[in-house]
Amino acid sequence: LPQKCALMIIATDARNRLQALKSALAVCQPDNLMLEKVLFTKLAEYTTAQHLIKAIPTWVNTSRNVWPSYGQLRAALEGEQIKEFFVSGPDWGLGCNAIHFLSLFEFLSNDEIINLSVDDKTKKIYPSKRKGYYDLMGILHGKSKKGTAIRISSLVPSPEITSMCVHIRTDKGVYLVNETLERWTVHRANVSMPSAAQKFYPVLARQLTKAFHEIITHGRSSLPQYQQSKQLHFLLLTLLIDNVFNNAIYQGECPIS
Repeated sequence: LPQKCALMIIATDARNRLQALKSALAVCQPDNLMLEKVLFTKLAEYTTAQHLIKAIPTWVNTSRNVWPSYGQLRAALEGEQIKEFFVSGPDWGLGCNAIHFLSLFEFLSNDEIINLSVDDKTKKIYPSKRKGYYDLMGILHGKSKKGTAIRISSLVPSPEITSMCVHIRTDKGVYLVNETLERWTVHRANVSMPSAAQKFYPVLARQLTKAFHEIITHGRSSLPQYQQSKQLHFLLLTLLIDNVFNNAIYQGECPIS
């Protein structure tokens, strides 16, 4: 590695990310830092990492925050109060990917999630595609500071559950984003027919160049900074360690990445 760089991205698995961060920062001083989610598997590592990064501007790559279509949706929601934020889809990896949607909610709402719980009846642990890790199906319930009801669900595929959808109800209407079909619609209160569907554009990891450029050039991003994402990760990992991965096998670790 060089002694300095404009942007360092740590994209290892969660269990090895802290050591990778230590090793990289020992030889290279970045102007900016980006970490992949899930950040770390043990709660103590979040504080250790915070001491390591010190004054380095650090973002966490919950990438839906920089999808242009979600930026447009955020603008459309301006001035509306979100009452419900629901996410549903067929077996999309709740443990690994819930943090994407929790972060997305905070981005869209300028609100903060303060409570999370897991539905004991639907939770199911299964081996992840990443060796040595696990994932789960089930339903997460949450509440925000402003009182928004949050539900994030990943369930067995069925005729009723075929698409990855984000459903938002506000005091003025209903917004439905179907990521699978790449469209979103708005149904306004007191209007009998919904508006025509608008095109929705997902963004792949290899298409994040604009986000990287904005960090390097302007020192800003719609991605959450470390402290904000740390709080969300803490909320999620504490829940999973206490209520899902809560026996001697896991030894206080949340084995998701």
